[in-house]
Order: sequence, then structure tokens, then C-alpha cells
Amino acid sequence: MSCNSTRTVTEKSTDTEAVVAKCKTAGVITDMSGLDGCQKMIETKDGKKYMVFEGWPSDIDMQTGLEIMFNFEIVPDIMSICMAESAHIRITCLEVTGGQNGRGKPEKPECFDTKDPLSVKWMKDAVYKHEPVEIKKYNYEDGWAYYLTGGPVSYLYDCQGNLMCEVPGRIFNDCVKLIGTLGQGTVIWVQND
Repeated sequence: MSCNSTRTVTEKSTDTEAVVAKCKTAGVITDMSGLDGCQKMIETKDGKKYMVFEGWPSDIDMQTGLEIMFNFEIVPDIMSICMAESAHIRITCLEVTGGQNGRGKPEKPECFDTKDPLSVKWMKDAVYKHEPVEIKKYNYEDGWAYYLTGGPVSYLYDCQGNLMCEVPGRIFNDCVKLIGTLGQGTVIWVQND
């Protein structure tokens, strides 16, 4: 059921506004397709990532950065090779709350080109969270990618701060293959002891 151009609700009710008020969980669409077997997921403020099994409305593009309010049911006994998701879910209520421009597409977050990671909020947060030894910058598609290395896990982010993939330890995976296609890269930050 469409409420207006920016809100769609999948619960059935005669009172549209009452249904919208029932969508209680805030989330944002995150692209996890850089990880083996993963796809776009809904990430909540507490860091949980939900893979949608069913219930996503066909009239809404699941675009990275799309902000939503939603209700869900966990679908038990679903296995996937992704292993980054907290659970598979069935959407029972959905409201688009942000990240859309006039064409119904999400607004693209700012792409940062920097040599000072601590001057960019998402990078500064990532440095404190992951505690890398160094950060390399690569040309990537229409912007840049940043590779945080040196901890038990290394992380590759796009220039908008979306996690593209991760490398646990010295494991050779699809993320390592992707990084290999990006060329040499430039070291832009080294941890000071």
C-alpha cells in the first residue's frame, strides 16, 4: 500500500497513519556484496545486519543509503554462506524515511578524497574502531577506496564510508582479490607509536 511518494507500508490496515506509526526499528540499507555470498542488508543503529528473506515491496529499490523504519519477523532455519548477517527476516512494515531525492533514488553520500583520515568523521570512527596500523588509498570506480590494515582483520571501505569487504588475518578471499585489482595504492596514514 503506497502512502505517498516517500513512504510505503506493507502491513494491511484501514488506518494508514496508524500503520506507519507501527514501524518501530530504524535501519539503513548497507551493501555487503563485497563479502562472499552476501548482498544488501538492513543495518540497525546497534550494528545488527538483517538479510531480507521476503516482504520487501517491489516498488521500492533497495538502494545503499536508503533510510527506513521497519518491523520484521525472524525467519528461522535459513542458512547462507554470507555469515555476516544477524538473521534472515520477513518485513512486516516498511516506511522510507530518508536518503531519497526527487527521482525516488537515494541521495549518494559525499565521497571523500583525503590524505588525512582523521579529518573525515567516518574514517576517524573506523580508525578508533579497527585500530589499523596503516591506511592505503586506491582509485576505485568514480572515487576512492580506503584499506585499513594491520589489525587481526583488515577492512576495505569506499569513499562514502561503506564497508566493501574485510580480510580476516592472512586468509586469501574475494576481498584480497578485489584489492589486487586496484593497483599499488598510496599510504596516507600510519599509526604513531
